[in-house]
Amino acid sequence: MKSYDTVISGNVVTPERIIESGWIAVSEGKIAAIGSGSWPEAGQCHDYAGCLLLPGVIDGQTHAGSQFGFAGIEQTTRSAVAGGITTIVDMPYDEPDPVATLEVLEAKIAAVGKYAHCDVALYATVTNESDLNEVPRMVEAGACAFKISSFENHPTRFPRIRNDRALALLQRLASTNLPTGLHNEDQEIVRSTLAAFRDRGETGAENHNPSRPEVAELVATAAFLEMGRAAGAHVH
Repeated sequence: MKSYDTVISGNVVTPERIIESGWIAVSEGKIAAIGSGSWPEAGQCHDYAGCLLLPGVIDGQTHAGSQFGFAGIEQTTRSAVAGGITTIVDMPYDEPDPVATLEVLEAKIAAVGKYAHCDVALYATVTNESDLNEVPRMVEAGACAFKISSFENHPTRFPRIRNDRALALLQRLASTNLPTGLHNEDQEIVRSTLAAFRDRGETGAENHNPSRPEVAELVATAAFLEMGRAAGAHVH
């Protein structure tokens, strides 16, 4: 019988059924076989009899560096693993600077190697002032996608990207087919409704959604999709 690096046993959850008293064999960090009954030979075995063995979850949007900089990767990934998440996809809006240059991206990749408890994929971004020649460099370095915002949450870390700038980014990314995501709120509409809610003293948590009407998202999304169509880029 073939020998594996690791065998984990328990009640294995698959898309089709739960394999009672099953096992998962791992080689070179990947699932190599799933079965039941006697365990195959392995360098190490972990018996979780009676426990469910579930696939790891991918969290497609985290903000590990938004509060504490790259050090937040440690806390975010440790919490992720505790909740059954084995991969996070982290947004580029870090403290103090967004991931808008190759230098910052490489520093974040190094921080992932230092702090992370699980797999991490990284978004990159641009600012209204950053050099767009950095875009292909960040693609080459391993950025999995790009993210921009049509609403300014922070003037440096999370700026609103002008439409002309967004279009230029999409044109540069079109040949890569890397996705570009949008934080899709129209700034003028949202700021106007927020001001009206504040004037009425309606500032509780229950007012968060009503103060950001659906039309603000629809307007921002429509413009973004049209730019994506014009550029031939992958947008979402």
